[in-house]
Amino acid sequence: MGDAVGRKNVERHVPEQEKNGELYWESASISPMRDENGVFTHYMAIKEDITKQVESENRLQQAFDVVKTQRNKILHDLNDAR
Repeated sequence: MGDAVGRKNVERHVPEQEKNGELYWESASISPMRDENGVFTHYMAIKEDITKQVESENRLQQAFDVVKTQRNKILHDLNDAR
């Protein structure tokens, strides 16, 4: 990751694991920090638990898939009726 972050900010959404083994989703924004001379000194990361957001998006996608399947079935039945 050092090369990717070395010159710019990096944002990632990745699954992580708690110490107790529970999985969660995390959004991380990682930026290189430089001193007044422009010399790299360290990274700064801002992290957020986005588990609920990812779960909501997954439920929405599942609902969309159901609607799409039903729509296709109806269209197929209408074509057969002609």
